[in-house]
Amino acid sequence: MFNHTTRDHEATRRIPHLSNKGVCLILLGAIFVGVMICFIISAKKSDEESYFQYTQEDVQMLGDLMYAEMSQYEKIGISYEDEEYKDVKKAYMLTGSVLLHRLESRFWGETLWECITAPRQYSYPTREAIGNIDTPDEVYEWAEELLRNGPEGPEGLIYASCFEMGEDTYWKIDGKVYFGVMNQITQEVKGGKVN
Repeated sequence: MFNHTTRDHEATRRIPHLSNKGVCLILLGAIFVGVMICFIISAKKSDEESYFQYTQEDVQMLGDLMYAEMSQYEKIGISYEDEEYKDVKKAYMLTGSVLLHRLESRFWGETLWECITAPRQYSYPTREAIGNIDTPDEVYEWAEELLRNGPEGPEGLIYASCFEMGEDTYWKIDGKVYFGVMNQITQEVKGGKVN
């Protein structure tokens, strides 16, 4: 009898001990699954939040294009030294937006590179500069901002030049850079080519 009671007492003592281990394992498993679900949702959400699906190569390509284009203006004597920072940044952002609006239209290609190298679009010096230019980190940050949030300006914003182009001028720094719009860009445009 004494032994039987001792066994019952020992059995009762062990059961909660084993149950605590079981509960701990279940809790650890639940925490692990919860963390994995949060990670997956977070990764999916960050993809959904990005306007474009992009890679670091896209960021580098867009940033280099923005810097190369703005550098081309300096080569013909256009200086931005006297302009306010916000206007210079806007000029860079709109320069990148022009390429992204062209990509969205699909008239110049299905990728950033196809749009950059499409006939009669970006100049040879600009194309050659991509991957071979010392672009400031800040410009890469602006490029990634555009890829993540989408281009600025209306969808027909497809021109960036040192003179007026397009049906309307969206924004300008007088005598330095003009950003023009072709309002019907989502429809057929000059047989699929904009000069």
